[in-house]
Amino acid sequence: MHKGNGNNRNFKYGRGHRQKHIHRHHKHAEFNRYRRVLHLMPLLILALIIMIAALIYNGTGHENFSNLIMGLFAFLLIKEILQALFFKRISKRFIDPLIQLKSGFDDIAKGNYDTRVELAFHGDMRQIFHSFNDMASKLEENEKLKKQYEENRKLLIANISHDLKTPITTVQGYLEVMDEGVVTDPEKIKSYIHVMQNNTEYMNRLIDDLFLFSKLDIDQVQFDFVDVNVKAFLLDMMEEFELTLSDSDIKFSYTDHIQVGEFLYGDGKKLHRAIRNIVENAVKYGGTHQSKVDVEASTAAGYLTLQFRDNGPGIPDDKLANIFDRFFRVDDERTKNLSSTGLGLAITKELITAHDGLITAGNLHEGGAVFVIQLPLSKKEELS
Repeated sequence: MHKGNGNNRNFKYGRGHRQKHIHRHHKHAEFNRYRRVLHLMPLLILALIIMIAALIYNGTGHENFSNLIMGLFAFLLIKEILQALFFKRISKRFIDPLIQLKSGFDDIAKGNYDTRVELAFHGDMRQIFHSFNDMASKLEENEKLKKQYEENRKLLIANISHDLKTPITTVQGYLEVMDEGVVTDPEKIKSYIHVMQNNTEYMNRLIDDLFLFSKLDIDQVQFDFVDVNVKAFLLDMMEEFELTLSDSDIKFSYTDHIQVGEFLYGDGKKLHRAIRNIVENAVKYGGTHQSKVDVEASTAAGYLTLQFRDNGPGIPDDKLANIFDRFFRVDDERTKNLSSTGLGLAITKELITAHDGLITAGNLHEGGAVFVIQLPLSKKEELS
């Protein structure tokens, strides 16, 4: 099982990007000037020594002194040759890499976060290049994440506008009819009020879900993590569901394979919200006649597994990949269903991910949909 993090946003960011390599033939006057000085200095010193030696040799007639000067000249000549080779190596190992790094930083400053430098050097400079490339990769990922958030924000606003337009228009229409006095029948007025009440309740739920999802999306939800007794927590919740659904003539069953003393580290209220959304979804899209919801809980290998099965038509295969997307509905006709804000499953996924859990959806061979939640257990001894 893969652990998620609180963000999951995790818009977690492909690494198949095109890498732009920086070469040394860039115009950087200051670095190039220093490099030319390093290359020319040994030659200038050598030329100066030759000139001085020639002057001394021409100014004396003593052969021994001349031989001494020539010996000194030979020594200095070898020394300058070695020094020139040393400076050339220094230039290759440090000055040239610095020029590439400066080019890279210039590109980064311009917003070209796909910039990378060649790892053609060794030693400390190669490690610095690695660090630069890692930095550039993180900046590129952050920029992609920023753009993704901006796209999500625009999509969210568009979806909010779409989902609020219908109930607002409905309420406005009924209010105009009532205000104009076209309808005077008390029963009809009462039905109008009931319709408006349902629409305003839907808008209220939508705003609440939007507020929660938006906070989850930017990691602003406060979680109260404690050790939760899994068996007792789920039993109380399932008894609540059974009592509520029995009034709606929905068959509900709960099977418990959990060992006594199993705990998970989580926020009970947030987990209740996540599980309730799954049950409500199963009820909403259950069988057309005798709706049935079966929940099975088990623990193994350090994880709690919850399975939610219904007897509905299932989820079309081409829609499974999007079932946890915000505002996604399997059937467009269900957008008129005021019991659904289109955010329930998206919120559930965010809440489960925040608990380092995993949620998946699929179809049963015998018909109907199945949702599976896995949550990591914590090690805690049952207090006696």
